Amino acid sequence: AQWPPIPDLFDVITYFRARGDSFALIASIGFWVGEKPTRALTARGVKLWYEAELERRSAAKAAIR
Repeated sequence: AQWPPIPDLFDVITYFRARGDSFALIASIGFWVGEKPTRALTARGVKLWYEAELERRSAAKAAIR
């Protein structure tokens, strides 16, 4: 087992958004796509991914009810 556990990207972004950080600041951390660190997500990319993931999780939660 790995310790400490690696947080889910959604949880990391939620944490920073709850602190009031902008997507530009969050993107500056350097999240990248796939195995290539040269393809970092932009602030817009982080925002679009986060909003899509939020909708997906909300829909899944609603389907359970």
